[in-house]
Amino acid sequence: MRLPVVCIPGKQLSKVILLLLWLPCLVWGLDNRLENHPSPYLALHAEDPVAWQPWDETAFAAARQGQRLVFVSVGYFACHWCHVMQRESFRDPAIAAILAADYVAIKVDRELRPALDRILMEFVERSQGIAGWPLNVILTPNGEPLVGFLYQPREALKRVLSGVAAEWADNRDELKVMAARQLAVLTGERPPPAPLPLAEGVPAFRDAFLAQAMAAADPMAGGFGDQSKFPSVPQLGLLLRLQSEFPDADLDRMLRTTLRAMATQGLRDQLDGGFFRYTVDPNWQTPHFEKMLYDNALLAELYRDAALRLGDPSYAEIARATLDFLDRRFAEPGRALVASFSAVDDQDVEGGYYLWSEGTLSKTLNAAERALLGAVWGMEGVPPFDAGYLPILQDDIPALAEQMEISPSVLLARLQSARVKLLAVRAERGLPVDDKRLAGWNGMALLAFARAAGSFGDHRYRMRAKAIRDDLVHRLWDGRTLARARTPTGNPVGEVDLEDYAWTVAGLIAWAELADKPDDLALSRRLALDAWSRFHGAGGWRASTESFIAVQGWEPALSDGPIPAASAVLIEASLDLAERLGDARLYSMALDAARRLPDKLADSAFYYASHIGALMRAAEASPAGG
Repeated sequence: MRLPVVCIPGKQLSKVILLLLWLPCLVWGLDNRLENHPSPYLALHAEDPVAWQPWDETAFAAARQGQRLVFVSVGYFACHWCHVMQRESFRDPAIAAILAADYVAIKVDRELRPALDRILMEFVERSQGIAGWPLNVILTPNGEPLVGFLYQPREALKRVLSGVAAEWADNRDELKVMAARQLAVLTGERPPPAPLPLAEGVPAFRDAFLAQAMAAADPMAGGFGDQSKFPSVPQLGLLLRLQSEFPDADLDRMLRTTLRAMATQGLRDQLDGGFFRYTVDPNWQTPHFEKMLYDNALLAELYRDAALRLGDPSYAEIARATLDFLDRRFAEPGRALVASFSAVDDQDVEGGYYLWSEGTLSKTLNAAERALLGAVWGMEGVPPFDAGYLPILQDDIPALAEQMEISPSVLLARLQSARVKLLAVRAERGLPVDDKRLAGWNGMALLAFARAAGSFGDHRYRMRAKAIRDDLVHRLWDGRTLARARTPTGNPVGEVDLEDYAWTVAGLIAWAELADKPDDLALSRRLALDAWSRFHGAGGWRASTESFIAVQGWEPALSDGPIPAASAVLIEASLDLAERLGDARLYSMALDAARRLPDKLADSAFYYASHIGALMRAAEASPAGG
């Protein structure tokens, strides 16, 4: 289970208070190095009394020199509980003093270092049985993990930090042995698996995935599991493919139930479009209100694909509405898209930007419109949130129109009149934005807009795709290497990883196909070969190339998260390039990687949906002219 994550900016402190809070940093000789950091999340922590360091060699050199423990705290701009912990603990001079005395404290923006986040998350999930953010891990000076935990109240955090520091002082050798054992379990050096024959592997793993997915499916509410509900794009994407190739009535019903629930209930902003990250309840009613670029780009493509595979044009409408939302809210003229919008408004109210009090509704709408929203969006009775109502569609529009004894066109016209008025009020509200432009996430957006431009013939999508493509090619790519993000002056920010390369390659292929651009196809090939060189080897895949942490192993296949596994994305993109360009080298590498499967895949097929999809693609592929 993941803790809820939304985010609010810190309050400005007076110069006098700031000076007092910074005293611990001055006394123990380390300065907070996050001032003016290009990451909005890290910049917020420049006001903390903690002597935060960025993740770099300087921080670890200080730890090794003083044989001090390393406290790593990972979060991101939209993370509510990260900022609760900041207000409660990281702005407390007493905790700052403990950290300054015994630790080198490092703050990480997970969106700039997703590979590191993934490594630390795996350690905490294995050791604690849960995962989420804020993600906190105590390391030895050599980068070996000792203790990991999520959100902790102030007094609990004091006990953990003081207790581990005391153990380090008194029993250092024992802790080093424990850390080495934990490291051995995590890295688990194993010989690389032998290639699996495709004729044997495809049916077996496809069937295992389908059985596990249907066992986890919620037949009533849609989605998977009976607690928090996530969009689960990797799994739904493969299920759509299986339904189109091997039609099944139960699977068809599950997919339609899920796609409808995600689009009409609390996961989606009914007023202005766009999907929230997840809901905390199993019935899709209560979202965590952050909106992420990756979710919306992936879901736009999922619904476009669903329209084609299930033959339902309503899914195409949702895909287009999501792309239109991205074009309105995440984009600037001629630029790639920003990373996310906070769940907490500029008044520090979680969901406040999206929620409606009875007073505001009565003041904004006439009586007929107010009654309409009660029936159509369920905005009546006791508000479910402290800040008011969240619009949630109560039934299909034709059914609602029949209940209200009006035509669907009249209902939609009245609803649009009320929507315009509410959007005018919302336009006066403030919502913090994380304006990083990330290569991998914009590669997803490029793919979604380029494919939509081809499917729908919409010139606006083509122009947005071109703007994203130009930012990727002219700003994030410098002719030699790709950057995950850059400052306005062009300096790289964060750590470029496999996700950035794989999705940039996939996006450029989609653009090259749409615009008939051989040069972009050639660039995508160059980036793909660079990615294979950087992130793939005899032992399989690694998500990043640089790390000061000892937990950095190779895996035969990377598992899915909210985003499809980057290794699978690169395999499929390379197979596409091999077919288009007749590239036997790319074909051979992709085919071999697709066939090397981890031992645990059969038992955990649900979490390897993207790799199973790549395996299916490999079974169909051959290089052009081959």
